[in-house]
Amino acid sequence: MGQTLSEPVTTKETASCANLSYKIGSSCMQGWRINMEDAHIHLLAIPDDTQAAFFAVYDGHGGAKVSQYASIHLHKLIATNAHYVEGNIEEAIKQGFLALDEKMRNDDEMRDDMSTFIWTYADF
Repeated sequence: MGQTLSEPVTTKETASCANLSYKIGSSCMQGWRINMEDAHIHLLAIPDDTQAAFFAVYDGHGGAKVSQYASIHLHKLIATNAHYVEGNIEEAIKQGFLALDEKMRNDDEMRDDMSTFIWTYADF
């Protein structure tokens, strides 16, 4: 942690998608970091719940493993939680984050990585 490049990598990775309810765009840049540590996801519909959408940015700190893992698994852990199926979205979100923490806490490869998340769940 704390290592940087002598010059920033300014190439940007940009993605976008849209449906009748949302028009989403994202862009990321490695910058001064040795490797790209961030991840993002934009799901216009959650599998098995096409009325719900999930958007997130995962800001990696010290590596990409936690951000990548969370971007693949967090929405699934929320949407497959029994509370979600019952319509208790708030509890499903809490349980999804706790399940994600537990899975990563028990994985030695992720021990030195961290990430902050900003995300939105929308149900229309």
